[in-house]
Amino acid sequence: MVAAWIATRLIGAVVTLLLGFLGMAAFAVLAIRLGLQIGDYHVIGLMGGLDGFVQKPFGRGLGIGGNLSESYFSIDWSAAQAAGTIDGAVESAIGVLLYQMGFGAFVLLAFYFAMALRAWRLYASSGYLTQGLAGFGVMVVLLNGLFQEEALFAPLALGLMLSLTGLVIGSHVRMQAVAREGAAVEQLTGYQSVA
Repeated sequence: MVAAWIATRLIGAVVTLLLGFLGMAAFAVLAIRLGLQIGDYHVIGLMGGLDGFVQKPFGRGLGIGGNLSESYFSIDWSAAQAAGTIDGAVESAIGVLLYQMGFGAFVLLAFYFAMALRAWRLYASSGYLTQGLAGFGVMVVLLNGLFQEEALFAPLALGLMLSLTGLVIGSHVRMQAVAREGAAVEQLTGYQSVA
């Protein structure tokens, strides 16, 4: 986040965001390649989710798959590591969402991403660090959702970041409403209001 803040000051918010996307995409590709080579459980779980999505693009229903499913404890991890995938989705929040919800997962993920972009746009125009933290933080947690099931489902991960995002967006909306009220009073009375 510090690097994003410094980059925003040096090269601007839009270029920083584009470079951040490229960096996160490169990280994801590298982590998946390396994870498949070493048999990482999180990457294997992501591959299982992607395979499950291709097989049933409309999903299987909430609760089917994931670390809390009945089949989790019967997974043959040695066979999964050899295959590079698993029959089901575990250890990857995005893999589990795709496995359970199919195309519906994209609606949920797009909403999270849209909130992150909204906070980042506010940061780009205002320079308030909390807005930048909220926007970039949600994006980083979404990226982490490729490799950690807890990233999107644990309250202290995405839940906390989206709460912060809601606060910064709501604060901005309230500040705009106060400014509009002040301008309306000033226009009607001809006096400058004190806010």
